[in-house]
Amino acid sequence: MVVPVIMAVKDRPELTKQTVDTLFRTTDPSMFRLIIVSDCSSQETNDYLKTLEDRAKVVYMEKPTCAPACKNAGMAIAGDSEYYYLTDNDMYFREGWLYGLLKIMELFPSVGIVGGKGHDYHGAISYKENGGVRIQTTLQQPGFSMLIRKKVWLDHGPFIHFERTELGKDDVRFCDLARNGGWEIAQPIDPVVFHCGMKNTFNIDTAGAEAERRQQFPPDAIVR
Repeated sequence: MVVPVIMAVKDRPELTKQTVDTLFRTTDPSMFRLIIVSDCSSQETNDYLKTLEDRAKVVYMEKPTCAPACKNAGMAIAGDSEYYYLTDNDMYFREGWLYGLLKIMELFPSVGIVGGKGHDYHGAISYKENGGVRIQTTLQQPGFSMLIRKKVWLDHGPFIHFERTELGKDDVRFCDLARNGGWEIAQPIDPVVFHCGMKNTFNIDTAGAEAERRQQFPPDAIVR
């Protein structure tokens, strides 16, 4: 099985490089293909992305947009797959992360979206174990790490990335729609990725940044 990994990129070249480097270092290349969508990033960032064009499909948006729109654009060219993985460009992947998330999907068929990690404030609904794999189901999964079943995307995608609706915005709304459609949202008890971007592109703390800073990051991780 080959999983399309769709990465939205907006500037932050150091974090982008870390995301790409740890992805390739920790993932069997036969298990994924990388699609990068650049949201009119800086020249430095795009120059780096050009060096990846022999290993990834790189799309350069013509007009500034947002991460959800970039992920929609990546999904539009991802082709047919049983699963899709969506990521931001400020991550650090741990060894075996993709295998672990796919195993959750195999063991828990009621799970439609599984993330590599989440935020404490999303709250656990329940804890489950099967085949030695432990998960927690939650209300939400941040858009920085989402493995999605094909049917969930077909039924509830793409992301809505303009005005906030009563269900929320982009990843919040998508998760709400999936749960309302009968799917569970889950995370492994032990995170398989780290979220290293504490600031957004406006240099403002992201949601959950305070809790994120309390993590024990790998010693070589760049955290901004």
